[in-house]
Amino acid sequence: MIYRRKKKKYLMIERAFLSYYADITPESLADMVGLSIRQLQRLIKEHYHTTFQELRMRAKLNAACILLRNTADSTAFIAEKVGFSSAEYFCNCFKKEFHMTTSQYRRTGKTPIR
Repeated sequence: MIYRRKKKKYLMIERAFLSYYADITPESLADMVGLSIRQLQRLIKEHYHTTFQELRMRAKLNAACILLRNTADSTAFIAEKVGFSSAEYFCNCFKKEFHMTTSQYRRTGKTPIR
């Protein structure tokens, strides 16, 4: 029974990051899942071996990859749409994570390897 409850919480976390990646906060996610912020942090660390902030960053960058691949929208528009404070910060994070620029990604059309 405990395993089933944890599995449900993981699914809720996954859905939240898929749907609300641009503006999700630890407080809002904890509220959605029905945990305290500290319990949520422990659950994320235990299951994903990372932090809330890193999961949110990955979700934003994955959403950006989809937009870069499937739209002609500007990098600045995509950065804003997925929740980055500036296009420059978005481009720096993208390059750090995927070892290529957004332009290189668009040209190759390949999913970056992490």
